[in-house]
Amino acid sequence: MAPHRPDPTDPGEPADPGDRDSEDARSAWVPPGSQTPAALPHVDNSPGGAVQVLTPAGRGAVAVVEFRACGFATGIRVLDTHFQCLSAVGLRESSADRILYGTWHREQVVVVRTAPATWEIHCHGGTAAVAAIVDQLRQSCRLPAQDALADSTGTESVPETLDSQIQNALIRTRTLRTAAHVLAQTQGRLRSRLEQLIVEPSPARMSDLLADILQWQEFARHLTEPWRVLILGPPNVGKSSLVNALAGFERAIVSEQAGTTRDLVEVPLILAQWPFVICDSAGVRSETADQIEQAGIAAAVAAVRTCDAWLLVCDGSRQEAPADWLAAVLRGGAVPDAIVKNKCDLSGPFSTRMLPDVPEGCPVIETSALTGQGTRQLSEWLVSYLIPVEPELGAPLPVTQPLREVLRELRTSLHDPRSIRNCRGRLQLMLAECTVKP
Repeated sequence: MAPHRPDPTDPGEPADPGDRDSEDARSAWVPPGSQTPAALPHVDNSPGGAVQVLTPAGRGAVAVVEFRACGFATGIRVLDTHFQCLSAVGLRESSADRILYGTWHREQVVVVRTAPATWEIHCHGGTAAVAAIVDQLRQSCRLPAQDALADSTGTESVPETLDSQIQNALIRTRTLRTAAHVLAQTQGRLRSRLEQLIVEPSPARMSDLLADILQWQEFARHLTEPWRVLILGPPNVGKSSLVNALAGFERAIVSEQAGTTRDLVEVPLILAQWPFVICDSAGVRSETADQIEQAGIAAAVAAVRTCDAWLLVCDGSRQEAPADWLAAVLRGGAVPDAIVKNKCDLSGPFSTRMLPDVPEGCPVIETSALTGQGTRQLSEWLVSYLIPVEPELGAPLPVTQPLREVLRELRTSLHDPRSIRNCRGRLQLMLAECTVKP
């Protein structure tokens, strides 16, 4: 049950502190990371603080806007600009989780302080009302804030707390296996390691602590971002059929006509409880008059640079002549992670010796998209290749981008006292205690 709108004729506190509505108002909370209404920012970091909408997208009876100030005094100054408290206790005197009734300009709202410098504004759930409050807070946050922490560029900012970052990361996980690793970061080992970094005087010991955490940074990133695998090859070698076979359903259009696939087709997969995206690409050939196909080919070749792995798919039923595009890609330093000899159910003269530009020792996996032969082996190979080692559950992992950034910056600044102080200050703000609601 959402908190009821206050009666403007009753400026006092609820008659019964244990009233059920009061308890519901305290628990009317949605984890950060939920979708927000269109045209509203999920998180807006400004010199005086950060604003985010906690309730899901769309109209509702009640919406919740979270305001995190870079200091208690700054928060009070910003809120006093907009909120007129009608309760017996004011903003400055109220304790954490104390419900305050009042008006936000003409809108009736409930304001609750959930942490030393964090408040929730519970307002009418209409998109316009929420947008107005968010915009007003954003504008007010640009006021000077003397109690903010200045970074190395002199810009004042307040990082999101570690607890909130982990909650956001947990929402973005796609499998129980990845969620377990993210959730384990709340058990204290990551916080303990970061607290060690804040107080450790020895640069050598700090370097060891950082190395222990950052060795898993790519693994940690992929807990919320799937591994991307590009399928690349000439036309009509069965790339789209292979993608469909891996997905288990008809996701990509299959045709004998060259140039059927014009753009990257992304297919999300779960392999061994790990998230993947398989990218089907346009068949690459040296000559085509179709401008749309040319654009698709260019996108496919460019995707080689951004994927986590790319597979060169060849037709195992016929002889493949080396293509100019393949030589150009390889000269650029992009070596395929594996060669997939598709259509292995058909006998043919194919041999990797027909691809002289491919280095020796490149793995060759035989598959048949028609019969399914080899697709399981290909899936298992992808998992073992991209995730060769899984850390123990509970190992400290930098599961959020802001944390990875500050740790990488700290690693490169171990002999710069000013940068060390700045990074430690940002870590301290991340580790600030806050009330985490169930």
